[in-house]
Amino acid sequence: MNRFVARVRVGKRRRVALVRVDRADLAKGRALVVRSEHGTELATLLEAPRDPDGVTVSKPVDPMRLDPRQFWEWVQGERVAATAAPSSRKQEGAEEFERVEFLRAASTDDVERANLLLEHDEGGEFEAFRALVERLNVPMKPVQVEHVLGGETILFFFASEDRVDLRELTRQLQARFRTRVELRRINPRQAAAMSCGVGVCGQELCCSTWLKVLKPVTAQMAKDQHRPSSGDGNLGICGRLKCCLRYELQDDGNGGCGKNGSCGSH
Repeated sequence: MNRFVARVRVGKRRRVALVRVDRADLAKGRALVVRSEHGTELATLLEAPRDPDGVTVSKPVDPMRLDPRQFWEWVQGERVAATAAPSSRKQEGAEEFERVEFLRAASTDDVERANLLLEHDEGGEFEAFRALVERLNVPMKPVQVEHVLGGETILFFFASEDRVDLRELTRQLQARFRTRVELRRINPRQAAAMSCGVGVCGQELCCSTWLKVLKPVTAQMAKDQHRPSSGDGNLGICGRLKCCLRYELQDDGNGGCGKNGSCGSH
C-alpha cells in the first residue's frame, strides 16, 4: 500500500504533481517512473516522502556516503526543492495538483532511455512538426515536442491566438510517426516556462523553476506598485505582465521572489 505522499516534477512542462509511494527512503532529487494521463513518464522528487499529515518520514541523507550518481541526484534535488517549495507547506489537497501513479524508482536504464529520446528523437520530430505546420498553413506556433518514457505517446505543444482545426495535422503526424500523438495548446506563459529562459533580474524564470501555479496578473497590480501603465517594462518574455508583479502584494503569500524574498525586476 502506498502510504506516503510527495510532490514530483513531471515532463517538459515541469508540472508539479502529487504521487503516493510505498517507500519512505526515497531522497529529494530521486528519479521516479510514474504513470500520468499521457502514459509512462519520468519524474523528479521535489521533497522526501511524508505522511499525508505533512510529517517527513525519511531519514536525513548523508551525502558523503553516496556514490557519484546518487550524489549528483541529491545535489539536483536540493537545488530544485529549495526553489520549488513554498514558504509554508500546505496539506495534500489544499492545492489542486495533478495526481500521478507511482510505478517504481527509476533505474539507470530508465534515465538513459529518457536522455536518448531527448537527444536523438525530439529534435528531428520538432523540425518535422514545424515543417508540417508550415505546409498545411495551420495558424499556430510550434513550441516543443516531448516523448513519454513508455513510448505510448508523442506530445506536440503549440501556441495559437484562436482555436484551430487539428484533425488533418493530427492525422499526418500519426501517419508519419506511427504512434499515438497529442497536440496540446498552451498559453504564452506556459510556453515561456518550457523555454527555461532568464528574466531581466538575471535569474532563471520563476515559471521554469519554483513557481507551481501561474496565477492571474492584472494591470491594477502594476498601478498599486506605482509602475508605468504602458510600455514593455512590465512585460515578461512571454509578452504578458510579469508574474513578479504579484510579489509585493500583501495578500499574495509568495513572500517575494522564490529564492531570496526579492525580485531583481523591481
